[in-house]
Amino acid sequence: MNKTEQSTPSAKRLSRKMRYGTTAAITIVIVIAAILLLNVLADTLENRFPLTVDLTADGTYTLSEESIKLAESLDKDVQIVIFAKETAFTSPSTSSDVFNTILSQFYNTLQQYRLRSGGRVSFSFVDLDNNPTLAASYQTYGVAQNDILFLCGDRFEKMAINDLYTQSADYTTYTYTYTSEVERTVATKINLVSTNDLKTAAMLSGHGEAEEFVSSVTAVLSSNGCRVDTLDITASEEPTEDTDVFVIVAPTADYSDEEIARIRSWLDNGGHREKDLLVFTSYRAACPNLCAFLNDEYGIEVGESIVCETDGANVYNRNPYYTYADIASTDYTADLTESRVLSVYTRPLTLHLTDSAEESNYSKPLVTFGETARLQSFASAYGEDGAATGQDSLVPADEYPIVGAAYTVARIYDNNDNQYYTTNVMVFGSEDFLYSSLLESLPSAQNEALFLNAFRGLTGINSILQISSRSLTQDTLDFGDSVTSTVLTILFIGVLPVLMIVLAIAVFLRRRRL
Repeated sequence: MNKTEQSTPSAKRLSRKMRYGTTAAITIVIVIAAILLLNVLADTLENRFPLTVDLTADGTYTLSEESIKLAESLDKDVQIVIFAKETAFTSPSTSSDVFNTILSQFYNTLQQYRLRSGGRVSFSFVDLDNNPTLAASYQTYGVAQNDILFLCGDRFEKMAINDLYTQSADYTTYTYTYTSEVERTVATKINLVSTNDLKTAAMLSGHGEAEEFVSSVTAVLSSNGCRVDTLDITASEEPTEDTDVFVIVAPTADYSDEEIARIRSWLDNGGHREKDLLVFTSYRAACPNLCAFLNDEYGIEVGESIVCETDGANVYNRNPYYTYADIASTDYTADLTESRVLSVYTRPLTLHLTDSAEESNYSKPLVTFGETARLQSFASAYGEDGAATGQDSLVPADEYPIVGAAYTVARIYDNNDNQYYTTNVMVFGSEDFLYSSLLESLPSAQNEALFLNAFRGLTGINSILQISSRSLTQDTLDFGDSVTSTVLTILFIGVLPVLMIVLAIAVFLRRRRL
């Protein structure tokens, strides 16, 4: 046997080892390249199409149906500029777990809006602290670090990062409750800059209105998609042409005859009406001129007493004037009739028009009190020193149920245009009906839901959004579990690479045995 023949088996074995070794090396290179490619792909898809699973019990990171509907209906591009570092939201590290959750929720909400809108909503971050020269590009909007700017065409809205939440303290237990306003504020701002049906409310001032009540009503309207202007009726100011609703909140000084005439003229709108009126009465002042106007024009008589509840089950915090009331059944409140509202120091209303929608002018109750409620003049309820005098002067109502809030639809038919022109008037007997400081501690009271349903239905303002805030209680939330798991990250960066490595090892070991 020659040398060549003797060396052939060894050469073949060497050649086979080299061949399989090369194959294994190529396989490892392919696996590593695939892992890197999958990481890049996962990161790209995560940024463009964030697919997440919300593990929180209260759906902290899940958009409501109303937000989803808004995002999917957008027909304009909305740009959101956050004047802060992006890492402050992607990896929040403040000293407050609650605030960290809110920052994460905000970033996640933006991602979902971008996805749900098909890219109509976009967002970017500008750090003015590290790049102060960029401020010149946004000088028109008067922004500063930690502001958030919403842009769409020639419209813009801005807010501060601190507006993403509110907080209230319980000094008896020394606990704080933080309420996330993330979804509501983002939806509201996007809606305000993009809607084709932007409506304006004029808040009438100049009659000793309490700021806290005005602010509460303004907040509800503006945070749910209605622009709110202030109009001093005691001056010569006139409403803008696009004003849709006039709002009177708890005046403590009566309106003059001339001011009532101006309101009547505004609502008539040259015979074309289609302007509406919203009134919150105050128990602090009788305002006979204003009340006579409501009664004479719209058949809603405001009583000169307050509602007092004699059943302890129907009061809040043992105060008989903080009274739970029923929601009446109307076209706008059908989904809420099993719920209740809290009505505070309420003046009773008497309706003098028919409740039939077939009539040109008709009234319907929104809030009612049952037969355990009584009436009491405010002078009888409180002595000269302001202290409660008891319930000795309570009297039953002439008719039950007692009405605490109502609306009137007043229509005229124009033969020339062959159509009705309508004025809608809503009257609440309680100045506190939307008082935020009170209602934040009573999530079961459906005051805001009732108001928005009726307001949207009566005025036809489609731009009104109804998105609830979300309470985050610092001493009860388990923030270790309140995270968003990224499905793409788990799948592409975790599961698939491991499977490919296992497959590569199996192939390598099998090849070695050949």
